Amino acid sequence: MSGSTVSIAVEMQGIPQVEQGIKVVKRNLDELGQGATSAATPLQNLSSCMASLESCSSLLRTSLKALVTVKLKDFFMDAVGSTVMFAANLEMANKVLGVVGNATGHTIAQITKYRDELKNVNITSMAATSTIALMARAGLDLDKSIPLARLAQGAARMASLSGESISSSEALTRLVHAIVSMQPEALKSLGITTTLEGAMREYKQTTGKSAEALTDQQRVQLLFNAVMKNGQPLLSVYTETLGLAVSNISSSKRPMEE
Repeated sequence: MSGSTVSIAVEMQGIPQVEQGIKVVKRNLDELGQGATSAATPLQNLSSCMASLESCSSLLRTSLKALVTVKLKDFFMDAVGSTVMFAANLEMANKVLGVVGNATGHTIAQITKYRDELKNVNITSMAATSTIALMARAGLDLDKSIPLARLAQGAARMASLSGESISSSEALTRLVHAIVSMQPEALKSLGITTTLEGAMREYKQTTGKSAEALTDQQRVQLLFNAVMKNGQPLLSVYTETLGLAVSNISSSKRPMEE
């Protein structure tokens, strides 16, 4: 057998297959080594190498199991941590909602009902709580919270056409913050071009009175009314896209956001 060449081909398709292949090759090498004379030493060395490779494969398998275990542990720990944090934030939000309700003449049952109605139209718990609290503090009609949410949903779908990924809950949060803080320029990103100055001019044209003497609360109400009026096309976008696949996918994100 002197001067002959031994060729070994191993096709690796996965750890179990590799281990099995290594064992077969090692067994054949052992058998070949038993009948060899001049090639005995090289074959023994090769057999030793294969044994080492088998050991490495076993170590790799063990390491991969350990890595997967660690990653799964981290994943579940993160999930538990996020759940606990969400529950804590929601508890605090509920207390804030109760305080705001008492301060604005709403019972806990009343203000919670408005919050839950928003949740029923796929607005997240936190966004629904924040929206109702801000609207109540600003003296806005809470019965208009659902139409406002529909407008926000239409705005979110319009934003998706320009490549911006925004949820209905985020759109509603932006919308209500822009209104109660009287910063309508923030509405432009949602496709709403209403301005406070324009709302005040319309008020003067309609009533014959100057809007300069209006209180901040009255100005917020003016802006809210103007947004609801000028945002009608967005409401139409929402109703016209109901049932479309993209709408269903977007709505399904709400449980994930929770």
